[in-house]
Amino acid sequence: MSLRVNPMEGRAQLSEADLTNDSLTDWADRVGKEMRIANIFNQLASYEAIRNFANGIGDINPLYRDPDYAAQTRYGALIAPPS
Repeated sequence: MSLRVNPMEGRAQLSEADLTNDSLTDWADRVGKEMRIANIFNQLASYEAIRNFANGIGDINPLYRDPDYAAQTRYGALIAPPS
């Protein structure tokens, strides 16, 4: 019995879409329209905000998520990834 390993397992997957002239026209119609933003999110750079951002962009660097690892680096603490 052989075990098949999926080389993409554990990696971030990008969503796929079909770009059509109609969909581009729909997006073009949105240019210049005002967006309704009720409040401002993440006003503080908390551990959770940094971790959520790193998760959102698929960055698994322990410098952004592991306090014990980060304490041993030249920074001495968790840092935020560049944006």
